[in-house]
Amino acid sequence: MTQAASSNLSLAYTEPITLTYTLEREDHLALALHTVRTDFLQLRRTQINRIILAFALALWMIFLARVFGFLGITSVALLSAGMGALGYWLYPRLVEASVKQQTTAFYNRSPRARGEQTLTLTNTELTGRSSKSEVRFDLSAVQKLEQTPTHLFVMLSENNVVIVPKRAFSSAEEQARFVAGISGAMSHELTK
Repeated sequence: MTQAASSNLSLAYTEPITLTYTLEREDHLALALHTVRTDFLQLRRTQINRIILAFALALWMIFLARVFGFLGITSVALLSAGMGALGYWLYPRLVEASVKQQTTAFYNRSPRARGEQTLTLTNTELTGRSSKSEVRFDLSAVQKLEQTPTHLFVMLSENNVVIVPKRAFSSAEEQARFVAGISGAMSHELTK
């Protein structure tokens, strides 16, 4: 990309960008699963719990082998190792199933979490509107922008995230302008 093209892209966000989209259950699931899969503390907890579950299942197999009198140390060792490996493999799937269940419950009981949304990005603020409310955020409040293959997540705080499905953009250029606008605001805040 030439310097002129790069300069035009970074200035392109000065024109307001307005997106209209419907927030669905899958959008909230995408955010929850993204957080579980990328958050450092969550990853550390998951890894520790995977190991604990693997050991617990291995010990459970040893206990059952002793109680029911399985013969042979080799078969007990193989069974307990197999159960440990199963536990290690199974734990992340259990966490994701739990996250899906909790997110679905949140979505079902929170009318503001679904329905048509209008999001407008200007050079100073991000405004979200739905039939239930309107919220405005100064762009200096943006802490991070995270992207997945299907979504953009504008992180305003640990518990305040604007979900933007990529299907909301009419073109790749519009998406690039939006990303440049958010990124430009974040880099401007870092240089202050």
